[in-house]
Amino acid sequence: MDRRTFLKATTVTAGSGLALQGTPVLAATEEEPAAPAVARVRKTLIFGAAWSDDVPVFADAARRLALRVQQVLGDDFRIIQTSEAGSKPDMTFGCQPIGIASAFLEGLPGSYALSPMQHQAWLSIGGGQLLWDDLAAQHGWKPLLAGHTGPQPGLWTTFDLQETSSLAGKRLFVSGSLGRRLVHQLGAEFAEAPPPELANQLTTDQLAAIEWGNPVAALMLGLPDAATHFYRGGIYREGVALALNVRLPVWESLSPSAQAAIEGLAAEQMNLALSESMIHGRLAAQSIEATPSIMVTDLPARLSTEIDRVTDQLINEIALSFPEARRIRDSYLNFRRMLGSEPDARALT
Repeated sequence: MDRRTFLKATTVTAGSGLALQGTPVLAATEEEPAAPAVARVRKTLIFGAAWSDDVPVFADAARRLALRVQQVLGDDFRIIQTSEAGSKPDMTFGCQPIGIASAFLEGLPGSYALSPMQHQAWLSIGGGQLLWDDLAAQHGWKPLLAGHTGPQPGLWTTFDLQETSSLAGKRLFVSGSLGRRLVHQLGAEFAEAPPPELANQLTTDQLAAIEWGNPVAALMLGLPDAATHFYRGGIYREGVALALNVRLPVWESLSPSAQAAIEGLAAEQMNLALSESMIHGRLAAQSIEATPSIMVTDLPARLSTEIDRVTDQLINEIALSFPEARRIRDSYLNFRRMLGSEPDARALT
């Protein structure tokens, strides 16, 4: 479904008089400019997206970002976008290839989460970016915050989720670095599928619950037609941050002006993602609430408490694994305390 068609449909469904247009995205098949009279040597950079072209919302964001990178780097570079798993990209968007400590840098589950704007503030002025740079450099990357799924992704299920015990033996897919470990600790089985197949896997009982992306993308994938229940907020209640990662040798080969341009581009894409999630997410939430075949309710309080308990345990385990992870954990939680916010379960000791 085209995003503009979706927005028109959801605006009518939600009873809103607001007329919106989807964020314009340049066509990925844009023609190459005519070759100059004198051949120019162009450096090819592979841009690896975490989503295939048929994934709504996020594939659009990846194409837009790849084209904007091409624009800011100019004719000296040729950006080739791919989503193939076997490729060795010079840049990636979406995933953060720096190990399990990236859990703090993309955002945590439950009440340990920072809001998208708070997360942006922690990275930009709270010391998080310096720690992120140090950690990513050990893996050969330069990371930049360049997007966000937005808050309130919600949990789609085909069963009534009353207690944590209701998850026992169920097959769940939850995105995020802690998703697999969190699901196992909750007594469920972790399973995943390509996003375009999620609705079918709910319908055929291959999956019993899904938390992925955001409500806009979920609606475009058809999850309301496959699920029977929607639990507001979900496990990653504040969503997940997305990164533009540049291989360190490539980053260091760029001029200071090119580096500044890409940093500005990443910040621009983050702000656009926040704006989209604020407006489009509201329309999607209204559409979900108005869907008669879906039971919409809040995540059960006991399950929320259990998610916090497990998150507490997991981030302590990560922090004990190596010094950099402990420093990131401490910085993240200290920033939360400065904001006057503590996890619902308890403060870490």
